[in-house]
Amino acid sequence: MRRLLVTSLVLTAVALAACEPATPQVPVDPSPGSGTSAPSTTVAPVTTAPPTTAKPTTTTAVPTTTTKPTTTTAAPTTTAAPTTTAAPASGTTSVGAAATTNYATPSGALVVATNGSDSNAGTQAAPLKTISAAVSKATNGQTIVVGAGTYHESVNTNSKKVIVQAAPGTRPVLDGAKTITGFAADGDKYSATYGINIAPNTETSRVSNPMASYYDQVWLDGVELTQVLTAAEVNATSFAVVNGKLYLGVNPSGRKVEASEYTYGFKTVADGTALKGITVRRYSSKNAEAAVMMFGSNGLVEHVIVEDTSYGGIKLSDDDPTIGSTGIIVRDSTLRRNGSVGMNVYKADNVLFERNLVEQNNVDGWNTGQEAGGIKVVQSRGGVYQDNLVRNNPSKGFWFDQSAINVVVARNTFINNQPDNIMIEICAHFDVYGNTIIGASRNGIRLIDSNDVDVWNNIVVDNGSDDIWIADELERNLDKLSGAYSSGDRDLRAGETWPARATRDGITWTARDVTTKNNVIGDLANGSYTGTSPTLIAWAAANDPNNTSSVVDKNIVVNNNAYWRRSSTSTTNISSWDKGTTVSYGKTFANHQSLGYDVNGQSVDGGSNPYLTGSGASLRSAGSGFVTTGGAPVPTAQAIALGVTVNTKVVGVPSSVKVLTVR
Repeated sequence: MRRLLVTSLVLTAVALAACEPATPQVPVDPSPGSGTSAPSTTVAPVTTAPPTTAKPTTTTAVPTTTTKPTTTTAAPTTTAAPTTTAAPASGTTSVGAAATTNYATPSGALVVATNGSDSNAGTQAAPLKTISAAVSKATNGQTIVVGAGTYHESVNTNSKKVIVQAAPGTRPVLDGAKTITGFAADGDKYSATYGINIAPNTETSRVSNPMASYYDQVWLDGVELTQVLTAAEVNATSFAVVNGKLYLGVNPSGRKVEASEYTYGFKTVADGTALKGITVRRYSSKNAEAAVMMFGSNGLVEHVIVEDTSYGGIKLSDDDPTIGSTGIIVRDSTLRRNGSVGMNVYKADNVLFERNLVEQNNVDGWNTGQEAGGIKVVQSRGGVYQDNLVRNNPSKGFWFDQSAINVVVARNTFINNQPDNIMIEICAHFDVYGNTIIGASRNGIRLIDSNDVDVWNNIVVDNGSDDIWIADELERNLDKLSGAYSSGDRDLRAGETWPARATRDGITWTARDVTTKNNVIGDLANGSYTGTSPTLIAWAAANDPNNTSSVVDKNIVVNNNAYWRRSSTSTTNISSWDKGTTVSYGKTFANHQSLGYDVNGQSVDGGSNPYLTGSGASLRSAGSGFVTTGGAPVPTAQAIALGVTVNTKVVGVPSSVKVLTVR
């Protein structure tokens, strides 16, 4: 493995100031059946829509696979809906894992401590030494309380449901790296027997950096080294593994050398399993795997940190992909510096992913056209992704693909993910509400061949090529029915066939029925983009020489949006509408309106941006002017997400949506 520099993805001082750590919050009692009681101290908000007005008295469950979700405040239908609570009085929502947690220890829990013994009973007085031994000893549904310290092991609960949680006031660490000793001079290098054999990935098309295919990871005094292919290339900051030997470029005498030994830290196929308050780090997870793998339904990952893996941080799936899992919750967790992807969701339905920090994933340089990035969700039916801070990932922030349907993406903040902040590809029935989306090198929101997508009340600014890009690729649309296109994209479960499944679930694999309303779109006064011809919103009908893919035919609605450009001489186009052989540009807002778009919208060139206040993650709509009067009346689902009254005419993200800060 080779770590890539990510200095180009460092936030500006303004953005960092907007994301200063807040006081850690104590987690809520776990959902599905943990058998534990809630922590005795202050409880963090369970979910979701931060109100400034009265909220609905009940929550609405996330729908089944054929109906678009109507709210962002409910858990999947297979689990109990979270209780709706008010946002913190401070006006912010804390994201990421707390430094320590305070889960109550239930009667009868097994206890693990670094000074224990696996021959002990597992009580406070006689704790076990390893989590794996506790799992073996546990009865189904039993809680395992893990004390402070580091545990070098790989835990598999198999089909046994257990609740693994940190002891009160601690943050235990599952660490996949072991100490390597026995170094001796070897020419101008130093070598030792490696004793670890993790085969490299042979699919070279999946990597941009060739060394990303090698899953080895080595640290010298806690500083990760860069992997090179041969001993001759090794220097003071790198290592090589050749013929079973580990080569270093400096004398490690008196220093600590560690290398990842295990491929995963925690794995389960049991329904209802929970992992809470634990750090999982330095595992050599392989392609399509992860350090934490939840393959059962109704699981919980809470206040977990997953970092410094060779490939994936978390994977949600099912041990039987013909069925799929459902109802997994990942909340209040941190996914950072994972080699390829922070979290991968594959055939896991009705996921609730909230209040997480997702940053600096794909540091090893996997192909951004595959699944690298913050999170990738494929072949998933139903889900809510809300109140997450997603920043500085050298690949896409959120990427939804391969017939994912019925998903809400709400109140997240995306900053500086490259090349795209959000990508939705060959999917259907998406609601994208109340997000702040800044600084991608290509697109803020990238929609490809996806239908029934509502993009309402977002702030989408300072993204390099297009703030919002909608593409319709004719060849994929035609091949959908003929069967010529990849059958692997169809998400067929047991007993399903194609195209019957597409017809039933309303999947067209075309850009159709896309509504873009009440968004603030444009430049930032001190933004990073310096290109010569960006476009704020674009339609691209690729591979359509006969001009058959029409915006009108496909019901692409663009209205009530607010646009701002740095100057009246800006080379930024308001819009472009590409039909394959002809392109119509909205070079000015008048041009844009003459094409039939934003007849109720507004645009300002030059001066200060009248639509926004704040900076970085704290950007919100201004409190007066067009943003308070010019919007389309907000429907119920959007109003719940935004915390405003139904039919409010607000443009952009109102102040009722709390600013996200890191714990």
